[in-house]
Amino acid sequence: MNTFPADAGWRMPAEWESHQATWLAWPHQRDDWPGKFEPIPWVYTEIVHHLQASENVHLLVNDAAAEDNARRHLAQAGVSLERVRFFPFVTDRVWTRDYGPIFLVNAGGGLA
Repeated sequence: MNTFPADAGWRMPAEWESHQATWLAWPHQRDDWPGKFEPIPWVYTEIVHHLQASENVHLLVNDAAAEDNARRHLAQAGVSLERVRFFPFVTDRVWTRDYGPIFLVNAGGGLA
């Protein structure tokens, strides 16, 4: 017999529920935005800018060069890095919902 996490009282929290950080990946794959990539790092800069005003942001970067690029964009926009953490992690796309961690919670305050 198959069992599912929900059968044991686990559920995935909604995006508006309290959480420790929002995870994003710094854009790098030009093919994701054919012919329109140039403004995309600035779009992500604005996303980080708005998020870090009220929560932590965990930013995946492919390598040191990508981190430097992200830091440069964020600095030019006046984004405080106090709430931004960089994680070197090679990705092929920025869509973290497709490969990022999924957290489950239960009524007793458990986290899985």
